[in-house]
Amino acid sequence: MVTVTVADKAIIGFHLSLGVTTTIRRPFRWHWLRNGILIPGAPSACAYALPPLTQRDLDSKFSCRVYGLDGEVETSEEVELNPKVVEPVAEQVKKEAESEVVVPAAEQVENKEDTHVGDLQS
Repeated sequence: MVTVTVADKAIIGFHLSLGVTTTIRRPFRWHWLRNGILIPGAPSACAYALPPLTQRDLDSKFSCRVYGLDGEVETSEEVELNPKVVEPVAEQVKKEAESEVVVPAAEQVENKEDTHVGDLQS
């Protein structure tokens, strides 16, 4: 039996790790698959750190094929990433900027009790 686990929530633009557990007694090679097709450049290891995620990744299913020294070969069921809906960073920054209250310098000075005209001139 081979099982793929997803380490965290999937967020576009961030890395995500996949791991695999197996009951194969002596595993020696792992092939990571996206939608049933070998992922070029993926390591032959029991963990795979995906590069920064794209929408394509969120729409894909991942699995792992494990090879044992005794000739066993098993492939996990496909897993979907667990996407977390996050606003794009630009939208977050815009909302934060809109929510900040800016007090003009003239109002700040008027509200100070100990301010004297001479203190404002340099």
